[in-house]
Amino acid sequence: MGATIVLYVSEATPATISTFNDQLSNQLPKILGRWSFEYKIYRKNAASDPPHTKNVMGSSISAPLITDPAVLSTMKPGDEKFMYTLSLGQFPGSLFSVHDKGMGTILEGDFEEMIQTKLKSLWTQRQALKGEGYAYELDDGQFVVRVGNVLLQGLFKGMLIEVEHVTIVDNNSTLADSSFGGKQHNQAVLEPPLVGSGSGESLNKLRNFIYENNFPKGQIYLGDRFENKPFTKLQTAWQYIEALRGP
Repeated sequence: MGATIVLYVSEATPATISTFNDQLSNQLPKILGRWSFEYKIYRKNAASDPPHTKNVMGSSISAPLITDPAVLSTMKPGDEKFMYTLSLGQFPGSLFSVHDKGMGTILEGDFEEMIQTKLKSLWTQRQALKGEGYAYELDDGQFVVRVGNVLLQGLFKGMLIEVEHVTIVDNNSTLADSSFGGKQHNQAVLEPPLVGSGSGESLNKLRNFIYENNFPKGQIYLGDRFENKPFTKLQTAWQYIEALRGP
């Protein structure tokens, strides 16, 4: 994957989404097909211990989403009051779990079923949002745009757009991605060149792409807690979570 920006349009209507899909279709994109996401908020039950996912799921990878030493120094185990889970259609089989105190985890396996059964005494689901739409590839594969509605218990709550800037690096490149632990690739791979919310080339290209293509006006989420860290799909997940906290 490449670096991303997430745009949430709270004032959108279903007609806004149809118009924007038509606008993208007029650019003759490669249609990648249907796309969806699901976001849930859980609240920690009173007097409960924090859940432990180690060795329960098939595999998991954790990374701190808050890197400010002043914030980290005040954090204590069990401080988390909320947990957010996110599934994205472009990452089938992966579930992103983020605590309000800044720890993000990528899980493989039916973690949500485990919450509803083994961990139901620890966490209570408070809210669920879903969205579905389409994904498009534009500008000869340089950008991928994912467009969907946002539904809260069936009620329309706006429009969400993810824009991904994709670049290709040479064969035999080593790509360090903390969400995968770093891998040696023996073929062309997708490079995530954007670092945090800095003024990198990809960030500028993403912004220019949004404005030049007359995207609907809304709030842009960059995931600025990742400054000076390699861009990973955990950052994309955090952009979604920040965007979806409002509806």
